[in-house]
Amino acid sequence: MNKKYLLILFAFILILPVTASSETVTLYQGQSRTLDSWTITLAAVTGNNSVRIRFEDGLYHEINNNGTIEGLYIKVIDSVYDPGFKSSVAELYLRTIWENECTLNSDCNDSNTCTIDFCVGNQERECQYFNITECKDNDNCCPAGCRYEKDNDCPDYECYNNSMCNDSIVETKDYCKEYICFHEIITECINHDNTCPNGCFLTHNKEDPLQDLDCHPDNKCIKHTNCNDGNDSTSDYCYAFPSIKIKECIFVSNITEIKNIEELTVKAKGEKVEIKEDFDKKCYLKGDTTRNNAVPYFCNGYVWTLQKAESVPCVENYECISGKCIDSRCQEELKSISNKITGTWLKYLVIGIVGFILLVYAIFYFTVLKKLKTKK
Repeated sequence: MNKKYLLILFAFILILPVTASSETVTLYQGQSRTLDSWTITLAAVTGNNSVRIRFEDGLYHEINNNGTIEGLYIKVIDSVYDPGFKSSVAELYLRTIWENECTLNSDCNDSNTCTIDFCVGNQERECQYFNITECKDNDNCCPAGCRYEKDNDCPDYECYNNSMCNDSIVETKDYCKEYICFHEIITECINHDNTCPNGCFLTHNKEDPLQDLDCHPDNKCIKHTNCNDGNDSTSDYCYAFPSIKIKECIFVSNITEIKNIEELTVKAKGEKVEIKEDFDKKCYLKGDTTRNNAVPYFCNGYVWTLQKAESVPCVENYECISGKCIDSRCQEELKSISNKITGTWLKYLVIGIVGFILLVYAIFYFTVLKKLKTKK
């Protein structure tokens, strides 16, 4: 017969319910008896129809008239203790008792997609459940410790811990709450935190609640209200980036502010320009850039953020529409800068040519014309 069919037959035999066995035996003290997979030993007769039985796992059990221990029913039919021979004898009725919990693995379905369900055992079959620990796509399970990046069965959360929310801006307190990143602007004046919030200033008066030793001593302003230019078309800020540098008043066109979301606006007003609903806010490659409806964005490592216009404070080149962050501010578009350089070069070229002509004329005048006048 084919080995494959033998294996199938053997497996089928294993999963069939096992028929209970029974017998009546007489055991002297110290004698053992095996029934199916149970082996017992008469340890002692302890009273009338009472015996002490030792199982092969080394545990002792007292049987008074009858009892069921580990799936084996034992009834004491008669028992005698002979003090002359200092020995005991007992007549016992043994019967195996068990009820299979399962026959097939499918009988053990616990409706938990994160467990592997098995029906195990030869005589007394029972269900056992093993937890899935591997991060694996498309198995309908997200084991503990797995994340969406390695297991697409897990929720696509923005964050799992505070470290995933770091926006690299010391002026914000970054934390993860309910799988969402929050970046709160630091407003409290605290010494030695590398931040000078709006309204704080350098003073050696320890009693002053606005004391902040991180503030620059040469600040031109302390808070935004110090920078009112009387122009309704601009937003006025007392600003430096980082905030521990010299603060000065800057005046940003409201049109520019509407088009750009940057640290300046976030710090000053706590406002953010809403990204269109059809635009995926999440991103993973810091420094990447894209456009949504012709509006330019850069990736800060977590979410898409609007790129910044000219003169707006910046840290990296990719934050600026022009792609140039020079001296912590976004510069003009490269084309405009090129035009400026070309215009400046042409101006100096013309000046140089005119100067050269004047120099040639001067030399000609003092050498040729002066000699002719002398001869006359």
